Amino acid sequence: MRSLVKSSVIVVIGTVLCKILGLVRELYVASTFGSSNLADVVNVVLRLPNFFRRIFSEGALSSVFIPVFNAKSRENKKDALIFANQIFFYLLIFSGVFVILVEIFMPVIASLLAPGFIANSDQLCTTVRLCRVSIPYLFFVTLVGFLSSVLNSYGYFFAASINPSLMSIGVIAAMSFTDNVSVKAKFVPFGLVIAGILQLSFVMYNVRCVNIGVPKRVSLTENSDSTKKFLCKLLPAGMASGATQIQIIISQSIASFFPGAISILGYAERIYQFPLSLLGVICSSVLLPAMSKINVKYDSSKISHMQMRSIKLVSLISFPCAIGMAAISIPIVQCIYQHGNFSFESTKSVAITFSLFALGLPAFVLIKLFNNLFYVYQDTKTLFRVTCVSIVINTLANIILIQYMGYFGISLGSSLISWVQLIWLVHLSVKKKYLSIKRYIIIWCLEVFFISSVMGGMLHVSYLILTPYFNSASFFVRLILTFGLLFLGIITYLCGVLLFGKISIGKRSIVLL
Repeated sequence: MRSLVKSSVIVVIGTVLCKILGLVRELYVASTFGSSNLADVVNVVLRLPNFFRRIFSEGALSSVFIPVFNAKSRENKKDALIFANQIFFYLLIFSGVFVILVEIFMPVIASLLAPGFIANSDQLCTTVRLCRVSIPYLFFVTLVGFLSSVLNSYGYFFAASINPSLMSIGVIAAMSFTDNVSVKAKFVPFGLVIAGILQLSFVMYNVRCVNIGVPKRVSLTENSDSTKKFLCKLLPAGMASGATQIQIIISQSIASFFPGAISILGYAERIYQFPLSLLGVICSSVLLPAMSKINVKYDSSKISHMQMRSIKLVSLISFPCAIGMAAISIPIVQCIYQHGNFSFESTKSVAITFSLFALGLPAFVLIKLFNNLFYVYQDTKTLFRVTCVSIVINTLANIILIQYMGYFGISLGSSLISWVQLIWLVHLSVKKKYLSIKRYIIIWCLEVFFISSVMGGMLHVSYLILTPYFNSASFFVRLILTFGLLFLGIITYLCGVLLFGKISIGKRSIVLL
């Protein structure tokens, strides 16, 4: 357990750095473009390659490759390296061909991603042109994701966790070359491609330093059966691990019919992705490799125990994050985005969207945690079915809710369906005997939810009292007040979990009870 905590801390440090830089990038984009039509174009350009990256690079590859690779390493390390190099070669070919196809069919893809742009031919043409420049980023980042999975399998987490920060640096640097707003938008995709080259160079350097033996020239026919089985599992795993991203893309498509909605959804997503990514990356980069090293045939009880501890850890952090962020969403959005061309009206729209997204934060993270069980048991077909049905239901919910709530219904629908998907996964994991849910874990989570709700209520009342100061104060005063509210929430929550006996603080560590 100590090694898991140490690895989690390393990953969290690297991920926090990436998310801070990501917020700086979003702040720069928001202050430059606001919530205009051009902002919608820039957000589509940034989201398209990242959508494929999160499905194929960070999602399916890490989720399917790591358990198979670790299982092979237990049996024969040489065969494991042959397998890894074969997968690297096939990914090299696949990503190259895929990028070419996307370049050719970009007008169709852009129309599907943002059908609302079709009515504005200039906006659609600009989107197609800039996306064609940015999509080669996918080629580089797919290889980066694979090599990062190899590093994680060997216990090297830090290099892979800080690597995504280069993307934010590349975009910020590219936009800084000019003061012209329209030219800044044109420079964004070039920044992405340059960042992709730097990311691949960085991760290749780290792989060479630890002398893993990947990539290396090998025979494609040797031990090819296991490689074929892996590739067959990759598509359903990509759908399962990228469910959130697929739902976001569909939501973006629906939101394109509302001017400025794509940008508002994107800005809100960036904030709630901060805690989601921190917890999600622990689930995929630390817990999954650790669980996959356990032989499920002989020690399934150990996997179940690790899953129970993980549920406690995730609940302990995600519930207060979700409720606390929703309670003070307006001051948070004000501090991050309300600069330059970003108005207070845009702040209120982003804050509402952000609050509705935050309602589903614990479910989003717990879904990642339960997905790990199915990956460890190499049951990707079940995840594929659950994902497909969830995406269909989520799309229908969004279409229904926007009739009553406008684009706010998109964020609410995503949160509600995430809880439905979580309950379904829990049911299937118990039914398939991958996990045994104990009564105490349900009570434990409900108590944490109660403590978080009390903390959230106190935070919201405190914000209402301080509202006149937020509306009239300067940026630095608002920043100090916001951090003061966050500090108050943290202290209140810690007192609550200590009072209810959820944690114990020792001399050197914090222990879950």
